Amino acid sequence: MFRRSSKIIALFLLLCMLVSAFSLSAFAEGGSWRKNSVGWWYRNADGTYPADCWQKINGKWYYFNQEGYMTTGWQKVDGTWYYLNSSGAMETGWIKLGNYWYYLSGSGAMRTGWVQSGGKMYYMSSSGAMETGWARIDGEWYYFDGSGAMQTGWQKIGGKWYYFNDAGVMQTGWHYIDNAWYELYYNGGYTKASQPSAGYQYTEEDYLALYQPILDNIHEYYEKASEYGYLQVKWQDYGVSECCVYIDTLGYKIEDVDGDGIDELIIGSYDSEDLYPNMLLYLYTIENGDVKLVVSSWPRTRNNLMDDGCIYNEGSSGAAYTLITKYSYSAGTLSALDGIRSSDNFEMGNPVCWYRTGEFLERYPAELRIPDEEASELWGSWKEKIVAIPDLIPFAYKET
Repeated sequence: MFRRSSKIIALFLLLCMLVSAFSLSAFAEGGSWRKNSVGWWYRNADGTYPADCWQKINGKWYYFNQEGYMTTGWQKVDGTWYYLNSSGAMETGWIKLGNYWYYLSGSGAMRTGWVQSGGKMYYMSSSGAMETGWARIDGEWYYFDGSGAMQTGWQKIGGKWYYFNDAGVMQTGWHYIDNAWYELYYNGGYTKASQPSAGYQYTEEDYLALYQPILDNIHEYYEKASEYGYLQVKWQDYGVSECCVYIDTLGYKIEDVDGDGIDELIIGSYDSEDLYPNMLLYLYTIENGDVKLVVSSWPRTRNNLMDDGCIYNEGSSGAAYTLITKYSYSAGTLSALDGIRSSDNFEMGNPVCWYRTGEFLERYPAELRIPDEEASELWGSWKEKIVAIPDLIPFAYKET
């Protein structure tokens, strides 16, 4: 019995020695946490301890004060705030403390100002606390829901409707929204109208809203044509003119063409190597608060800009006639300045006759008839004035 007990005791002592040796080895390799009456501290494997610095231990960051003790809660280090949880580990991402949410970056730094997270925008005050409800930021009003997410579009708040643009800014005054005009009031609510009040000055945002459906249609046509092939996509379904230029050379820009204070939408070709180079495919303007088409080209009636600001138009019915017209453009209206027209006129013994007129006439009096040489000279002088449309923004293809 005594011998058996002695063996058990010896085995126990051996086991204790092995455990002790293992523990000493683990300490020697990675250090260990220690605690005294003041708090927790960490002893490194070489016997030193971290103080007044950050140290990463087992994959987590800890901050030790000047005395070498682990810190918890909010700590300001080198001018930046960090939060260490009750175990001392540095927090990152969203944390809720009391009634407030805070956002800590990947480095642990407390964020202030705008924060993008999960595809939504949030605003953190100077204290780091997340904003909710109304907030005035850099002179503009924003609204954040209960989750802190910035709101856009129409929002009903306190029984009144407000509209916030894509950047989250509350809008007031006249705005073109969802194909209609609204006068938005500072304290909520709106008046809907077919057009803004007289004298209203359109903003860049208004032009984008008014012209965007047209641009969207062409972008969609491009994407479909790029994906399925041009011959498989009907251009009519997208409100796009039958192309008389290479579709991948088209672009657009929005600017005031005639200096009347209204920006036009210009769509044209930026390639001088097209079959019909530098084509002005479309010209739109705004009239009475709505979009108005002024110029449209297709294979049998083609338009170009001229260096004197006029618009050159070359039209044809096919074999019957050709009509060359020089137009001025002002205040949303085209006015014919000059033109020549060919017409079959077998009664006068000439299969093709040229007439000096900017208007289309059913019958052409003899006094309007001009020699072929004069018609050719006029035609050539106008074509020489055709210029490229500068600074067009290309329509982008969809990558497939």
